Amino acid sequence: MDSMKLKPSAGQLAFLDWEFGVFFHFGIRSFFLGHKDWDNRPMPAEAFNPEKLDCEQWIRTIKDAGATYAILVCKHHDGFANWPSKYTDYSVASTPWKGGKGDVVREYVDACRKYGLKVGLYYSPAQWGGKISFKEDREYDDYFINQIGELLTGYGKIDYLWFDGCGSEGHQYDTDRIVKAIRGMQPEILIFSMWDPDTRWVGNEDGYAPMPNFNTTADVDFSMLATEKEKLAHAKFLPSECDFKMRSTWFDCELNEDTIKRECPHQHRPRQARPAARKGRSAPCGVRQYAQGALRSGAALRRCGKDRRQRVEHRHGRLQHRVRRGRKGQRAGQPRGHPRGYDRRRGH
Repeated sequence: MDSMKLKPSAGQLAFLDWEFGVFFHFGIRSFFLGHKDWDNRPMPAEAFNPEKLDCEQWIRTIKDAGATYAILVCKHHDGFANWPSKYTDYSVASTPWKGGKGDVVREYVDACRKYGLKVGLYYSPAQWGGKISFKEDREYDDYFINQIGELLTGYGKIDYLWFDGCGSEGHQYDTDRIVKAIRGMQPEILIFSMWDPDTRWVGNEDGYAPMPNFNTTADVDFSMLATEKEKLAHAKFLPSECDFKMRSTWFDCELNEDTIKRECPHQHRPRQARPAARKGRSAPCGVRQYAQGALRSGAALRRCGKDRRQRVEHRHGRLQHRVRRGRKGQRAGQPRGHPRGYDRRRGH
């Protein structure tokens, strides 16, 4: 397919204007200092008890920083569900928090709607925790679709479904069945990265996009652990998204406040790379909440938002200057937008 003929959907065009979002990594891992992805160390649900959970504080803070969308980890690789899923006993329903009646996803979605932010939900297709076996393909697909179904039918319109490819290397999903179910439940939803994507991962977690960074591609990065890109059936229009951490880890399970970023990634720009928040790519910034449920990276996040706004305003000002300068250089009767010396008959 000729990439020059590829066109974005209405949802993709809207996504290009989201530009800046915030990623909330919060769950059972928040209560286990020093645990790592895929370490198989037990994390009993009884430890989850965020007595001061305040999703409205999260969303107010990121809106003040200029974010237009948010993404919440609903289920990470550990399998713990941040909502009372009927398909696992490893969820908020098995915790002491609110007597097992709490629902982090509900409080987060309600806060996003109250403050006017787009709602994104993260779901890890792969997991090692819980009783379901990842090795039983058909059984796991049923579990996958059932849980996604709870998220996509129980919380109103969801704008963005964020799939993390880590751990799915080599696993066989019934992708046609999964995609059909998702599109049937939420026809307008945008899917990140996997199977039938509307957006793609930029390939790193540092907030940088390589240059050039075209919006059309025939292969995509999908996992930090993958050794090669995933080939698409044909080239697609897929704007990239650059995620980055505010600290050295995604979850608040390390004593690493000394690693909080004091400046946004664009201020430490390597050669041949560009910052995430440019037209044609969006940037979800990963912030963390301490175990009791309040956001602690507010000041750093506001600095990041301020830096981003100043950069965008500066870029916009330079663009307007070029437009004005071009208009002044036009001669009477010369086609608008063509340089001085343009010959209408010859076309150059």
